[in-house]
Amino acid sequence: ISVLRGIEGQLPLLAELRDIAGAQLEVANGQPGPAVSSLANRLNAMSAANKPLAIYWLGIAKLLSDQEPVQREGVLQLLHLPAVYGKQSPELAAAALYRTMGTFHTWKDDSAQSAIRRELLGQYGQTYYGAKVLAELSPNSPPGTNPWTSPRALKPMAWMNEPTTISPQFHATE
Repeated sequence: ISVLRGIEGQLPLLAELRDIAGAQLEVANGQPGPAVSSLANRLNAMSAANKPLAIYWLGIAKLLSDQEPVQREGVLQLLHLPAVYGKQSPELAAAALYRTMGTFHTWKDDSAQSAIRRELLGQYGQTYYGAKVLAELSPNSPPGTNPWTSPRALKPMAWMNEPTTISPQFHATE
């Protein structure tokens, strides 16, 4: 992140990405703070190219709250992504659905979890998270690989250390 602090001036899109990366770092550490607050305050002025990624990290930050109403706001932010940006950013939309599915699992809301899984597999089955869900549902999955029941899943934000192939494919249309 220190390398990104020098990005200013002529490159506003990169400066926005710097701010998103700062919020992502706070979220990855399990402690949303000033970078997340700053990103939330600037969300409406954010470029169309970076706004979906900002919404994603703000939604994930809210999922870390110990207050269910705040978590629900996070779920709504994440569900906004496939609804509005799903065609232009299918990997990001799938990631949002996957995180939402995990939240419904935590809340023991099986019907909502199943509905989200169906949407993820139906609309975004070709994505990294679509393939991940299919692998998790496979009867041949090795024990402990289900992210909702494995011991690793109990560690806060353990999924942040997973390698991903998400590459935002944003377009300047909204």
